[in-house]
Amino acid sequence: MKFIQSHLAARQKRKGKGQVQNMRLPCLPLIPEPAEKRRRPMRCAALTLILAAGYALAAGYATTAIAIASEGDTAVVRMGETFQASFAGLGPDWELQLNTRSESRAVPAKDLVVWGHWRDQAEEPLCLVGNDSLLVATLMSVGDRDISVESRLWRRVAIPRGFVRGIVFQPPLDPAQRDRLLQRIWSFQLPQDRIWLANGDELTGRVLPSVEKSGANLFGVPAIQFQLPGGAPLLTIETANTVAIAFGKDVEPAAASSPVSAYVALREGSCVRAATASIGEADATLELGRGVTLSAAKGAFQQQITMVQPLHPQVVYLSDLEPVSYKHVPFLDMTWPLARDRSASGGLLRENGNVYRKGLSFHSTARAVYSVPPGFRALEAELAVDESAGRLGNVIFRVFEEVAAERASSRTWKLAYESPAVQGNAVPLSISLTVDGAQRIALVVDAADQGDVMDRANWLNARFVK
Repeated sequence: MKFIQSHLAARQKRKGKGQVQNMRLPCLPLIPEPAEKRRRPMRCAALTLILAAGYALAAGYATTAIAIASEGDTAVVRMGETFQASFAGLGPDWELQLNTRSESRAVPAKDLVVWGHWRDQAEEPLCLVGNDSLLVATLMSVGDRDISVESRLWRRVAIPRGFVRGIVFQPPLDPAQRDRLLQRIWSFQLPQDRIWLANGDELTGRVLPSVEKSGANLFGVPAIQFQLPGGAPLLTIETANTVAIAFGKDVEPAAASSPVSAYVALREGSCVRAATASIGEADATLELGRGVTLSAAKGAFQQQITMVQPLHPQVVYLSDLEPVSYKHVPFLDMTWPLARDRSASGGLLRENGNVYRKGLSFHSTARAVYSVPPGFRALEAELAVDESAGRLGNVIFRVFEEVAAERASSRTWKLAYESPAVQGNAVPLSISLTVDGAQRIALVVDAADQGDVMDRANWLNARFVK
């Protein structure tokens, strides 16, 4: 300190000022030489401070991670109730066991709309099963009647060939491109198989059974034997050069036999529709129908599960109903259809990285009218602009009810809800409206104050509830 004080005094004297203004100090040590005896303790002290700060920072991150894990995800219960909870287990008939900050809570399937969220992935191969199950798994073998797949989570399982809609070896990184590819596979109706190659070619023919040799398929089928029609030569196509395969729809996939089924999503990216689920002492299983049962270790399954969405008679999704009418009024001349369980852009329903299995989507300005099913008391939904719009899109959601007018023989439309302007990337708005006095409801989307650019309005999980 004496050294610094003398240095400052010298500077002041040279400048002839009683006060130093805007002075830049030279880069000098706080303690002048010689200081070897003091530098080592100082460096040790500094190192101690740095390590202490690092430990404190790590502890802070750990505490934050623990807090986030303990809070879990959002559970949505019928009639608009929501709360934060983490997954604890599954009981009979899809009864969900959840842990909140203060208690453990068992939610029967009939009372639950959804817990958690699904986030898909593009890093590993995908297996499309039935009409709406997406399984992260690697193709292990192809037979005349069965197709075997396996993953780091799921043990190897043989699936009837007619129940497998396709395999994606190289999922596109862009969600819009990935959704288009998945939709092409799910909508594929030909009896032959189709293969998409990495060079852009498409071939139609038959995927022949693979000959599995011991130890050869530890990392999946290395090549596909493909027979073109008309007696063309047999092709051997490496899976490394293959984007996807759509298998011919030999047999119509059977619907779930249970009156209550559920979508189950996992952290590794799978989302399947299961008829039943069971968690035993060592294993967890999901039964998909057609005799297909997925099996995994209990601990791994419980750590991976991120969403459960039961499908039951107490909740009816509008996407499963036919609208009374639908009309889109184009801003110029392009008309947009009503999309069910898809976004207006044609992809999956997406919102800030989350993917929704149920919902409606249409472009402004448009109106969809639905009859209220007898015995249902409320209309509920989460409102958002689809993720494909980015930060664009700016819409207003409105709900109208058709109610009895003053004259008993007539009915009139009354505004039941109007949202503020909802922009792209905004947090979804939750609504729960009583409709037990209404005969019909109208869902309306209007452009806000930016025209209709990217106005892809999603009514996520739009539903009538009892």
